[in-house]
Amino acid sequence: MGGSRKFIPGPHKNGIETTLGLLDEALLEFEAWAHGRENRSVLYRERNTLSKDQRERISIQVQKIRRVLVEVRDDLDLGPMTGNVAKSILGRCSALWISLVEIEGERLGRYGKPPDGLAEYLDPKTAQLIDSVKEIARIAEEG
Repeated sequence: MGGSRKFIPGPHKNGIETTLGLLDEALLEFEAWAHGRENRSVLYRERNTLSKDQRERISIQVQKIRRVLVEVRDDLDLGPMTGNVAKSILGRCSALWISLVEIEGERLGRYGKPPDGLAEYLDPKTAQLIDSVKEIARIAEEG
């Protein structure tokens, strides 16, 4: 194809756009790590163990991939995959809700008999977390 635009049927084009859009989205994360990102919160921490050399080499590869993506985008007249933040939040909340239900007292037995008092302590906390995750999903659905 090299430089000339080529017509691609809709389903093929959609599949290519989605796959390459997901790759491009991942590149954003790789690039952030290559620049030293280490997210930190209450119970989650990233530890960026990449050496300076690794970071530089990853950055080079990210730029190399982006050059190919630009070429393919232009040659095949592809459009960007638009990430819908509200849908991403809804999907994440659904998965989190399922995980949170799994730490309720009645389900903790799959790890062995829980210590006395753990279920009584954890169940109300888990219910609060589930309610808040559901509220985040509800908020994301508005509009």
